[in-house]
Amino acid sequence: MALNDIRIVDTGGRNTIPTYTWVTAVTTLVAGDLVGATTGSPTAIIVVDGEGTTTQSYLGVVATPYDSVTGTVEVYMPLPGIIYETKATTSTNVNTAAKIAALVGDAVTFDVSGTTITIDENAGHTATNAALIVGGDPVRGTLKWMLRDSCTVLGHATV
Repeated sequence: MALNDIRIVDTGGRNTIPTYTWVTAVTTLVAGDLVGATTGSPTAIIVVDGEGTTTQSYLGVVATPYDSVTGTVEVYMPLPGIIYETKATTSTNVNTAAKIAALVGDAVTFDVSGTTITIDENAGHTATNAALIVGGDPVRGTLKWMLRDSCTVLGHATV
C-alpha cells in the first residue's frame, strides 16, 4: 500500500497513542495502512476494497512497516476519540467546505484501489459502516474521520 494513506491528525487528548504488535504474513504493510483481523485469528491483514462495517474487527493503523525478522507489524491501538485523515475517493465531492459539511456524520466504508486506501464518501451513510466522517480539508481533498468503536478489536466481540 502507499505510505501514509491514513494519518492520525488528533490523538483524542492523549500525549501518545500506544501501539501493539501483531503477527502478519503481509510483507508490504507500511505506516498508514489500516489492518484488521479475521475472526478467531491473531494475524493482521490489510483492509480490502469495500470493507468498513461493524461486522469486521479492525486492529488499527500501522505505525511501523512490516518487520521481516519477526514477521510482525506495530499497530496504533484504535482508541476512542482518535481522528484520522485520508483522501476522499472522489476529490470533487470534497472540494468545498459546504460539500464536506454535508458529509459530516455519515458512516462510510474504505475504498482500496491498487495501492491506495481512501474514504469512500460515495458509499453513503449506513449505520453499520466503520468510518464516521467528522470534517475535512477541501484544499487537500481529504476527509477527517473516526473509527467507530463497535468495529474495532477493542469494541467488537468476534476476534
